[in-house]
Amino acid sequence: MMASVRPPRRSSASTRSPAKVVGIAYLVKQYLPLHLPGKIQTAFYQVVQALADPEAREMTVDDITTAFRSTYHFGSGTYGGRLILRSFKLSSVLDSELA
Repeated sequence: MMASVRPPRRSSASTRSPAKVVGIAYLVKQYLPLHLPGKIQTAFYQVVQALADPEAREMTVDDITTAFRSTYHFGSGTYGGRLILRSFKLSSVLDSELA
């Protein structure tokens, strides 16, 4: 996987770039595939930033997806996902049943 994200220079909140937040969310969407709501994008950017700062290196897609899986317990097997959709059923509901 060729994509990577450069670590920010400082770990302060003022260095958070909207483009970097969206860039990380884009990689998650492309490689996991999940669409992250805005607040989770920002929260996960902070996770990536905390991992990138001590190492002072670019984060690869594998680094980012592994961080997402371990932080949010996403997936199965090694990461032991918390939620699994085993089945579902669609049915019509009458207005009288909603009240």
